[in-house]
Amino acid sequence: MYTLPVDVIFFCIHLVGVCKDGSVFLTQKIINDSITLINYHILHINMEVKEMPERARVFVAEDNSEWQKIIRRQLTRAGHDIVLEASSFDEAMEMVELAQKEGINVAVLDGSLDSSQSSMRCDGRIIAEALRKQVPGIKIIGLSGFIAKWADVDLGKMDAYMLGETITNLP
Repeated sequence: MYTLPVDVIFFCIHLVGVCKDGSVFLTQKIINDSITLINYHILHINMEVKEMPERARVFVAEDNSEWQKIIRRQLTRAGHDIVLEASSFDEAMEMVELAQKEGINVAVLDGSLDSSQSSMRCDGRIIAEALRKQVPGIKIIGLSGFIAKWADVDLGKMDAYMLGETITNLP
């Protein structure tokens, strides 16, 4: 038994190979926020191997540069494409019109973005409503420190490590 340091925030599992009996070998990497390997295990797990779903075309609205990096890393690792990226409420609202033209099918929205038009932080709910009007059927993921009742999936920032998998498993 071992104890994990407090700064460990990501758990990633990678497929290594499939045995003749259909079981799958996985490696579990436990990595900290600077993406350095601190532990490495080989697991032998029986599971079905399913096809990788279509890559999502994602619109991201996040005003914090560190969270932007985390989101980018998680989506890239899961094989999804970030097509539009906004770092403020104003920029996100300008990009809403482009979403349908760019084939966006998933949006990852912070619930509280900076706005030049107001001293108040603007709610991701407004962006979500605009996107739903512009792109019928779009899936909205709220990735915020606040509850995102307006989202199809309210992931929360502390669960950002599950973002890629969450998008992959969207109906």
